[in-house]
Amino acid sequence: MKLDNFGTTIMKLLEMVSRNQVSRTDVAKNNLKILKKGILVIDDEKSVKIEPKTKKALEDVVITNLEGLTNNSKLDGNGTSAVSFNWESIHENLASRHFNDSDSLKDCTYVQIISKKDIDVLKDMTSDNAIGSLLRTSNLPDIMNVVGEKWEKLMADNKDNSSTYVIYIPGIFTYMRELGKTVTNYTNLLIVAVPPVKLLKDGIEKITPKEATSMIVSDTLKAAAYVGAKEVCIDPFSYKYLKKHIEDALDAYSVGCHHDTYLNTVSKTTFCIPNDRIHIAAKNLWNKDMEVTIF
Repeated sequence: MKLDNFGTTIMKLLEMVSRNQVSRTDVAKNNLKILKKGILVIDDEKSVKIEPKTKKALEDVVITNLEGLTNNSKLDGNGTSAVSFNWESIHENLASRHFNDSDSLKDCTYVQIISKKDIDVLKDMTSDNAIGSLLRTSNLPDIMNVVGEKWEKLMADNKDNSSTYVIYIPGIFTYMRELGKTVTNYTNLLIVAVPPVKLLKDGIEKITPKEATSMIVSDTLKAAAYVGAKEVCIDPFSYKYLKKHIEDALDAYSVGCHHDTYLNTVSKTTFCIPNDRIHIAAKNLWNKDMEVTIF
């Protein structure tokens, strides 16, 4: 197991983390220690070897462009889907499910949109997005050591800069400690890597914000349906471009959540929006004419 990349990343980040990130850094460093030992201690009488769980997850990892993704969506679903707007971060959602609703965590696929060229986000253990949260609380760093190398090779071998690529990692082994007790579980991660906005149309013609947000969101939700996600959990505006164009992004999410393929596969979509102003705006802007339950 190689931890050099992640260890180096942590040491560099230690110099610039803000006060509210100190606890994240401590948790990240502790997770690196656990992974280096390869054994998770549950209590005085029980421990778990991590390597077999990492090996199993790696067997099921999918790294490909969107066009090459096998369509595992359902064709016989009930055609309905619930939508929830939660005033919480992805990490808060992950922790809550981990301790209080283990079955929903197993069924949940956390989705993170990134730029194709932003390889560092795959190693950032102090970020508050889905990748960072799982890097701190699971065997994802071990998985990423393998996935990252494959990802870099894929990016080097493919010159099609206008395509969307995906990394799907099912069966991530998660572990968190509360009140002196270590609780373990499993969850899933879908990383959707989109090209820069200026390349979304091969750079041939100028693209409008509405067109750009539609393409980014459509590709993201299509990928979620294609990997067969039962529930999607996403911060809809963690990708900076979408945060700049909230109204267009919400329209795109509303349309995408009502596509037949998505409706027949994904039973629930949870939008985690930790910013109160954006959370309120998003709920108000959501297209209520669509037949979706809003909690």
